[in-house]
Amino acid sequence: MAKKMKNAAAWFEIPAEDISIAKKFYQHIFDIEMIDMDLGEELKMAMFPVEENGVGGALWQHKDFYHPGHEGALVYFNDNPDLQIVLDKVEPKGGKIVQTNSK
Repeated sequence: MAKKMKNAAAWFEIPAEDISIAKKFYQHIFDIEMIDMDLGEELKMAMFPVEENGVGGALWQHKDFYHPGHEGALVYFNDNPDLQIVLDKVEPKGGKIVQTNSK
């Protein structure tokens, strides 16, 4: 019998060139507060809020390891009850919505 999981994903990492700009962007579109983590001079992290046993993730900045780009990992966000409320905030803050259709 297969083990039942609450969440298939456990963690996500979003690379950022400027973590302070990225943090302000995500805090605005999701109306949340992110938590800064002190990891030294070169590695910076800001965590998304997460409920107990939920899926966690963070923004990461390090010039040698994290490189933002459209060819990186896909991150799927959820904002019940209406994702359109979040999407309407993306472009006015300088973000870009990328959608793909699979056939």
